[in-house]
Amino acid sequence: MLVKRMPCQQCLRMQCLCHRVVSVDNGIPLLIIQHPLELTHPKGSGRLLHLSLQQSSLISGETFDENDLRGELFTSVADAALAGTVLLYPDTSLDQSEDVVQGPLHVWPEDCRPQRLVVIDATWRKSRKILYANPLLQKLPRLSLTDVETGSYRIRKAHREGQLSTLEASVLALSRWDGDSVYTPLLSAFSALMQDYEDNLQAQKNKKALS
Repeated sequence: MLVKRMPCQQCLRMQCLCHRVVSVDNGIPLLIIQHPLELTHPKGSGRLLHLSLQQSSLISGETFDENDLRGELFTSVADAALAGTVLLYPDTSLDQSEDVVQGPLHVWPEDCRPQRLVVIDATWRKSRKILYANPLLQKLPRLSLTDVETGSYRIRKAHREGQLSTLEASVLALSRWDGDSVYTPLLSAFSALMQDYEDNLQAQKNKKALS
C-alpha cells in the first residue's frame, strides 16, 4: 500500500524549505498579498520571504473585502491618513495595455522611508488581476524599482527582461533603507533554495531514466 506524501505543515511544500529559512530583522514591516496558486508552488519565493522576515504578514486570495484589506494595510485611521503604506509594483502608467489603475498614480519618493511595504506575490498576469480587483491597492502610493539588474531567479520564466522574483524585489526595496548587509543571508538562502529545486528535478529525471 502506497502512503501518500504530505506537505510540510510549516512551509506547505512537498519539498520542505524550512532548513533554508533565516531570521532577518527587517526595519520596515512587509505585507505579502499572495495569489492562492503561489501557496504551494515549488518555484515560488514568497514563502521563504515570509518565514524569514521577522516583521512579515501574509494574506492569500484574489479579491478581498475592502474593510478586511484596510485592516491589513493600516493599523489605524491615522496610518491611512498619513499614507505611509506603499505598494511595491512596476510603473505601468506609460503602457495602456498593462495599466490597471483607476485614477492618478501616486509615486512614492525613494528617499522617503515608508511605514509599511506591500508586495503582490503572483505571476505578472495574476498580480494585475489582484490589483484590478482591489481598488484600495490601486490608491496606495507606488514604489517602482528602476535600473534593476537581471535577478538570479533562473527556475521560472520572467514576463519581461529585468523582472525579479517576489523575494528579490522585496529585498532590493527594503535594503534601500536597511542596508544591503541585512539581507545578504536571505539572498544566499534563496540561491541555495533554487539549487535544491534544480537538484531535486535532476534526481527525478535520473530516476525516471533508470526505470
